[in-house]
Amino acid sequence: GDDRRVPDSYMESLEIYARKWVHPEDRAKLFMEASLKRIRERLKTEEAFSVRLRRRTPKEERYGYVEWRIVRMADSEGAYTALIAVRDVDGEVLQEEQRQALLKDALAQAQHANRAKTTFLSNMSHDIRTPMNAVVGMTDLLLRDELTEKQRKYMMNIKNSGSALVMIVNDLLDQSKIEAGKMEIVEDVYEIKPLLEDVRMIIENRIGSKPIDVMMELDDQIPDRLIGDSLRIRQILINLMNNALDAMAEKAEAEKEEAERLAKEKAEAEKAEAERLAAEKAE
Repeated sequence: GDDRRVPDSYMESLEIYARKWVHPEDRAKLFMEASLKRIRERLKTEEAFSVRLRRRTPKEERYGYVEWRIVRMADSEGAYTALIAVRDVDGEVLQEEQRQALLKDALAQAQHANRAKTTFLSNMSHDIRTPMNAVVGMTDLLLRDELTEKQRKYMMNIKNSGSALVMIVNDLLDQSKIEAGKMEIVEDVYEIKPLLEDVRMIIENRIGSKPIDVMMELDDQIPDRLIGDSLRIRQILINLMNNALDAMAEKAEAEKEEAERLAKEKAEAEKAEAERLAAEKAE
């Protein structure tokens, strides 16, 4: 465009304005962003751009925020003029600073509450896990004695239920570790068949007297001993099985409601038909 409409005294005026009104730390930014060269470069590709800086207020003798808005104004011949408008944005900046301060304070409070929750979960988990490990250990000792089949089944239920509770406590500890960034996966040798039997026993205890059978099938090609984090694998399998039980319960409830609805509709239809036949007979 044609920049001859920009007066030669522009930079001198800019320097006087900056020295008199602009905060010392913002003067370099003003000279860089609002220089004649910079305006020419930016207005070739942009319709407008803004520069925000601190300006001394005449009455209060303090620095407030203003925004220089530089807009390209083109005429019918394609030449353009740079129009500079300055507006007060001190209130907007103050509101933004207050909002950022509130967000920062809220974040600090949330982080403090999260740390307190993590500490509580960790302490509570340790306090529960210690006696539960003792319960599981005592059942292991009792299972070494001579027991009837019924007694052994009861003891196994106690052991597996205790182990399940210990795993729930471990889940709480894992949650605390994840939040603290200290989660670790342990690689160790474990036996897959006893692990699956434990999972099956825990799920059967949850099923109780419901007409649901738990069947386990293990491929013969899978080795008896594997390497991995047996605790995490056990947790994953139990969670998957619990999800399956929940889905089955929801499906059973939906099927029950549908059967009741169909039975009700059938009964109403039969009643209506009986009333119709009785009315015809009466005529």
